[in-house]
Amino acid sequence: MRDREECEGSQVVEKEMSKMTQLIVMATHGLLANYDARGGSIFADLLATKQRITHDMAKKAMN
Repeated sequence: MRDREECEGSQVVEKEMSKMTQLIVMATHGLLANYDARGGSIFADLLATKQRITHDMAKKAMN
């Protein structure tokens, strides 16, 4: 009985890993497409967003 449960659990883990892998592949394709379209500016946008969020969090912490 335990072997069957372990096998079923392993199958569930494999399915979830497959879903995560698919998401990573899709995200990578999207990132590469954006890079092809906009070049390195996509990274500048990401950094600017991170800096804005960090600044907003620091401002809230001071209040």
